[in-house]
Amino acid sequence: MEFISLSNNVKVPVLGIGTFMISPEDTEKSVYYAIKCGYRCIDTANAYMNEKAVGGDRGRFSVSLVLYCILFDFLGNPRETA
Repeated sequence: MEFISLSNNVKVPVLGIGTFMISPEDTEKSVYYAIKCGYRCIDTANAYMNEKAVGGDRGRFSVSLVLYCILFDFLGNPRETA
């Protein structure tokens, strides 16, 4: 997996999987297989209404995932958090 460093030296994967417009049933399966294939960046948002499915059965995952969020202010400017 290839990573880039952000301005605060946090490394994030270059490639990720998006979960927008995927049903909760398909989301859980898609995220499971993405992690199994090496993905470590999963895009989700409260507005997608599938966050619970993204978490899925966490016992099935044998990797540690780090949650990295980019929050946007009302003007659309990113604000990094870890």
